[in-house]
Amino acid sequence: WPVFIQGLALSFSLIVAIGAQNAFILPQGLRREHVGSVGSQQPAPLRGWFVAGAAVTSVTWFSLLGFGARWIAPWFTHPKAWQVLNGLIGLTMWVLSAFMVWHAFNGL
Repeated sequence: WPVFIQGLALSFSLIVAIGAQNAFILPQGLRREHVGSVGSQQPAPLRGWFVAGAAVTSVTWFSLLGFGARWIAPWFTHPKAWQVLNGLIGLTMWVLSAFMVWHAFNGL
C-alpha cells in the first residue's frame, strides 16, 4: 500500500499542478459541458471507437512527454535552451490570449 499511496500522491500533485487547464476545465464541468457529451453525440455503435481514440491519444501524449523529456534533456543543460523554451511558452500564452480576446469581442 505505501508504494500505491506514493504513486497516487505524486500523480495527483502533478495533475493538480497544471492549474491553467484545471481553471478552464472546472467551469466546463460546472456547466456540464464534458468531452463525454461529444462522445454521446456519436451513434451508439461508434461510441466505443470514440473512447478508444481518446484513450490512444492520452497514452500517446503522455508517452511522448516521458520519452521526449529524456531525449531533449541534454539540450536543457544550457541556460539558453531554457530561455528559448520560456520564450516559446510566453509567445504561446500571448497568442492564445489574443485569440480569446478577439473571439470575445467578435462573439464567436
